[in-house]
Amino acid sequence: MTHGTGSGKWMEEIRSWYGRGANRKRVSRIDLARFEWWILKFCQVSDSADMASKCTLNIPTGIGKLVNLEYLSFIDNYHLSGSIPVEIGMMTNLHWIDFSSNTLSGAIPPTIGNLSNLQQLYLSNNTLSGSIPPSIWNMSNLTALELNNNNLYGSIPASIENLANLDSLALDENHFSGSIPSTLGNLTKLFRLHLGFNNFSGPIPASIGNLVDLNYLSFHTNNLSGTVPETIGNLKGLHELEFSTNKFNGTLPQGINNLTSLKMLSVSNNNFIGHLPTQICSGGLLSDFNAENNHFTGSVPRSLKSCSNIARLTLQGNQLEGDIAEIFGIYPNSVHIDLSDNKFYGQISPNWGKSPKLQSLYMSNNNISGAIPPQIVEATNLGMLRLSSNQLNGWIPKELGNMKNLFELSISNNHLSGSIPPEIGSLKNLTFLRLAGNELSGNIPREVMQLPKLVELNLSINRLEG
Repeated sequence: MTHGTGSGKWMEEIRSWYGRGANRKRVSRIDLARFEWWILKFCQVSDSADMASKCTLNIPTGIGKLVNLEYLSFIDNYHLSGSIPVEIGMMTNLHWIDFSSNTLSGAIPPTIGNLSNLQQLYLSNNTLSGSIPPSIWNMSNLTALELNNNNLYGSIPASIENLANLDSLALDENHFSGSIPSTLGNLTKLFRLHLGFNNFSGPIPASIGNLVDLNYLSFHTNNLSGTVPETIGNLKGLHELEFSTNKFNGTLPQGINNLTSLKMLSVSNNNFIGHLPTQICSGGLLSDFNAENNHFTGSVPRSLKSCSNIARLTLQGNQLEGDIAEIFGIYPNSVHIDLSDNKFYGQISPNWGKSPKLQSLYMSNNNISGAIPPQIVEATNLGMLRLSSNQLNGWIPKELGNMKNLFELSISNNHLSGSIPPEIGSLKNLTFLRLAGNELSGNIPREVMQLPKLVELNLSINRLEG
């Protein structure tokens, strides 16, 4: 059964719980979460998971009569649909609106700009469309404007500087375009700035360096270009900084070395050149560093070797070089390491076995030589091991058969010799086994052929029998 609610019956019922004649009383707060039990009853469903298919709720136009409301929250999967009524502009005492995570559609009504007392506006995770009404850029009391994950478009006007009290701006995952105005740098109270997954173009304005209170800054996945301004080094409170998947070029500014509070830095999928910042982990807090698919050269910064907090390190697809056994350290918290497609040389360090949380280790397409260290099996959570297209020699360690979580073993195109150890047949989770292009000999172990989850087996270009 689907309940249409154009009449606003559900709202009338909820208002009754505040007392009859709620229009005349000073009702200051409506939080739909407090009435979940009633909504389930109204929709004739047993839990909120059934509401999407069996019940839809619209925001009634009569909501504008609740002129004394200060707090209005219809958050998180109550499956509100339809549009936001223009009558919401009559509720001039509102300080807080939260309609996040519903299925609201249509345009944001310009009448929201009438709410001069509004401090927080959350409309994220809906299907709202159209541009942001110009009236919103004049709401000088706003401290939070979160419109992310909708279908909104248009540009950010220079008048955004009117939102001088804003500490959180989230416009990510929409279709915004145009340049980032330099006046954004006047919002000096900003703590979070999310502009990712849009179509913004042009350079990052140098005025971004004025936002010294920023904790999180994301430009991820846009069409931004040019060099990153040196003023980025002013943002010493940053914990997370994302430049990934744009068209940036040039070198990373040395000012990034000043960002000692960074926990996450992502500069992947751009056209950066030069060396990685020398003091990238001088603060010791960095846990996620992604620089893949650029044109970085030279060695890995020494500060990364001692960066024991690293959980995810992704350097794939550059021209980095150095002795792989010397320039990387021990990372007890690492989960994912990708050093593929570079110019690293030397031997694989047994220290990788001292990473008990490590799930994926990629070193393919380098100039790594020597044997595969048997100590690597001490990384008991390892699920993916990719060492293909190097200069590895020696035998395949039989100890690999103890890695019960391993589901991908790729060591093709090396100079490995000897036989395939039958212990590989103990890897009951193994799905991909790639040993092609080596100098392996002897019979193919029956245990390997009987692996229950094996989807891909490539043993070609060897000297195997059977």
